[in-house]
Amino acid sequence: MSAEPPPCPHWLPSLPRGPVGVAILSPHCRPEERTSWLQLLSKWDKLDVCPLEEGNYSFDGPSLQPTAALIPGPEEEVMAMAAGSRHTVFGRALQAGSLHWSDDHLQRILASDSYSPNLTGNGGSDKPTFDPQGRPLWLGEPFPTTCARVDTLRAHGYPRQALRLASAIVNTLRLQQRHQLQIYKQQKKELLQKGSTCITNMEGWVGHPLDPIGCLCRALLEACRLEEETLAIYPDSGPEKRKVAYQHVPVPGSPGESYLAMALEVALLGLGQQRALPEGLYAQDKVVRNEEQLLALLEEVELDERLVQVLRKQAGQLLEGGPFSGFGEVLFRESVPMHTCARYLFTALLPHDPDLAYRLALRAMRLPVLETAFAAGEPPSNPLDSIMSNRFPRWFILGHLETRQCELASAMLTAAKGDPKWLHAVLGSIQQNIHSPALLFKLAQDACKTATPASAPPDTTLLGIALELGLQVMRMTLNTMTWRRREMVRWLVSCATEIGPQALMNIMQNWYSLFTPVEAATIVAVTGTTHATLLRLQLDAARREELWACARTLALQCAMKDPQNCALPALTLCEKNQAAFEAAYQIVLDAAAGGLGHAHLFTVALHGAPLPAAAGLQAGGAGPGAAQHRLQPGQPPGSQWRSLGLLAQPLLGRHELSAIVPLIIRSIHCAPMLSDILRRWTLSAPGLGPLGARRAAKPLAPTGHSLFTPVEAATIVAVTGTTHATLLRLQLDAARREELWACARTLALQCAMKDPQNCALPALTLCEKNQAAFEAAYQIVLDAAAGGLGHAHLFTVARYMEHRGLPLRAYKLATLALAQLSIAFNQDSHPAVNDVLWACSLSHSLGRHELSAIVPLIIRSIHCAPMLSDILRRWTLSAPGLGPLGARRAAKPLGADRAPLCQLLDAAVAAYITTSHSRLTHISPRHYSDFIEFLGKARETFLLAPDGHLQFAQFLENLKQTYKGKKKLMLLVRERFG
Repeated sequence: MSAEPPPCPHWLPSLPRGPVGVAILSPHCRPEERTSWLQLLSKWDKLDVCPLEEGNYSFDGPSLQPTAALIPGPEEEVMAMAAGSRHTVFGRALQAGSLHWSDDHLQRILASDSYSPNLTGNGGSDKPTFDPQGRPLWLGEPFPTTCARVDTLRAHGYPRQALRLASAIVNTLRLQQRHQLQIYKQQKKELLQKGSTCITNMEGWVGHPLDPIGCLCRALLEACRLEEETLAIYPDSGPEKRKVAYQHVPVPGSPGESYLAMALEVALLGLGQQRALPEGLYAQDKVVRNEEQLLALLEEVELDERLVQVLRKQAGQLLEGGPFSGFGEVLFRESVPMHTCARYLFTALLPHDPDLAYRLALRAMRLPVLETAFAAGEPPSNPLDSIMSNRFPRWFILGHLETRQCELASAMLTAAKGDPKWLHAVLGSIQQNIHSPALLFKLAQDACKTATPASAPPDTTLLGIALELGLQVMRMTLNTMTWRRREMVRWLVSCATEIGPQALMNIMQNWYSLFTPVEAATIVAVTGTTHATLLRLQLDAARREELWACARTLALQCAMKDPQNCALPALTLCEKNQAAFEAAYQIVLDAAAGGLGHAHLFTVALHGAPLPAAAGLQAGGAGPGAAQHRLQPGQPPGSQWRSLGLLAQPLLGRHELSAIVPLIIRSIHCAPMLSDILRRWTLSAPGLGPLGARRAAKPLAPTGHSLFTPVEAATIVAVTGTTHATLLRLQLDAARREELWACARTLALQCAMKDPQNCALPALTLCEKNQAAFEAAYQIVLDAAAGGLGHAHLFTVARYMEHRGLPLRAYKLATLALAQLSIAFNQDSHPAVNDVLWACSLSHSLGRHELSAIVPLIIRSIHCAPMLSDILRRWTLSAPGLGPLGARRAAKPLGADRAPLCQLLDAAVAAYITTSHSRLTHISPRHYSDFIEFLGKARETFLLAPDGHLQFAQFLENLKQTYKGKKKLMLLVRERFG
């Protein structure tokens, strides 16, 4: 330190603040050296380019005093205390220049372990020098400055003196804590009535530039570390982090005290201090890192009975600490949350005092800055993002804090499994304090997974908690449509199925506040009555019919509320119940009178409902210029008009034909369409004569190719010729009826061979009741798949097979579809996403063999990282409950690091790396936040691997080196991930 550094402003960014302050504060620093340093620092401090110190820290903070009164007044006045004069990074080093070591009381503390009031008097000082037990105190200086003295003594080779001063500081902190508790008890009633408080010390000790709590803890712990530990060259080189061996070293002059217990007490005092979040990204990040470093120190300490007593005592005092404690009953609006500290305390206290552990953790669940905002009634702008990040721009670490809050809640839910009392208490706290639907959904998924282990019966209470959280997510996101809604709805139905049929029926009966009509009709009602769900529930006939009745009621309610989108699903669901089907049909008629469009009416009519043609014709109309549009190939409206005109004669007869003619004349002014309808009506009907009389009709199949397209023959002729109305009209005996059915099946198979893309599914539907014909239709689909049938059609047929209760055939078709599919890295909204997820769920339900076979197809066909990670996460859950042959099984959850999922994990990680580089090539600043969220999802996938944290760290380091020119983006990456 004797050589004076060059007075060059360009050296400012690289000058370390800590060593300069320690050097100036050193007892060995000569006066001329100190003067030289102070002059140089003072010169730099006055430069305009000198960096300022971030955060609302004061250089003249409150001293350690035995009494600290509450400061009443509005929050604005308290916050104004933090705004002082201009503070640069050299301000603290300059302040250290005014300190000295010549104080008589300080010299006696440093000189002896047995310093007591018997050896000296108070000397007329206005501040106490000993506590009531006769132990020395050190008052009159700001706490961080006092701790800097301890660090200076250690740095210059005075460990014993550093311990003596540290003990005096701890004595002072204890005395201060006792006086604070007394003051709070006197003012407790007034504060609780007011409902708000102020910060008594704006200068938080955790995250402070001088790191006072860290200095004290390290000084105290160093004295307790065993010799063999200090000689270890690489203490953290093992594969797993191990506990460091510490021993209790008695404190001289304080019977029953040990430096190890003191270190734990000091750390908890600092971590539990109620303090305001400092301003600035760097200062806030320092708060988080400093807190994690202190907790890492504590986690190295093996807790014995003596330390547990300290832990319990401090936890109780934190709960009763009022405005001085971050765990107090009333919090300052912008105080630092206690989630990370509370998680450590909860884990440490749970085996010894569960009641205290839960009370402390539940108190720490608060996030005051969000609670205050939501009390004002302002809804979040986008509930699946960090909900307040835009509204509170100075809370740069809000997303991190919300994640820590979620982790604390998850730890409590897991620990409370099997204890209904605490489970419901934790649920109430989660519902009150967590405002992010994405985090609530994650908690619900974690709770469901914890409640359904593979080797034990499910925990019904915890499953109910998961369902309650899922219901809250549904309510919060009902009016905010997001891409995750469908996943959330499907998961909720699955969770309700795990609980039982009553839970499933409850969400069906209360769907208004949970789902949109489309979600309720197409997902909830359908998924709740699938073959797999019914097998999972193992219901008898009466309960199964009750569930079906509930689903039909739900579908009818949705159709009444949104007939345009829900009428057809309602009709489909009510097919097997005549009364419900008639009710759905009447809803369609009422909607037609109320303005339901002709396109939807024709869709329902062609589906098979006996919808009058009048309803469709009244809803639509074709102008004179429509011919050039309606007659072009592939125009659905024109084919719908002709189809309805063709259907009117053969099904119903002369009376209905006569009734529909005026409507056609009034609605259609397109000459080619009118002439086409007229030509069709002059042909003999497939089963009725021109006037509706019976005749001996020739089979349709031999001449069908000269009259109809394959689509018309399969979807209209074959279907209409075998409807219930037609068979009643024909009055055939059993043999003739079977002959007609055989003819229709032959026609459908011929059409499927000629146009498998459009006719395969109608052929399968028509051949359902004949095993040989159904097998032939299925073989046609397989042959067409080899000949180029598209993945969309294959997925449609596969879903039909699954609905028919043929999961293995559905799996076969799904694999053929996947072989033709290719989803690029940026196609996370590809139309086939839902089909792929369904296929993965199907293979998972069939068993390990089918899942192992589909993994290579997934890797070869899908290069979209979010999709791969979503599939991987779904597969790590327990199977839905069906084995390879449909028998129930109790399967263990699949590990992502073991076959067959390890290949998929590697592919997902590689996809995230490739996609990240691709996105960074052309990224713009407005997409930075999206990219950070993308990296967050990538981290979740990386962490599924045993060495995932190392891989992710290397990946981030590579990004920082490769794209270091994008400084703002890399700053955001460091802020979020370190």
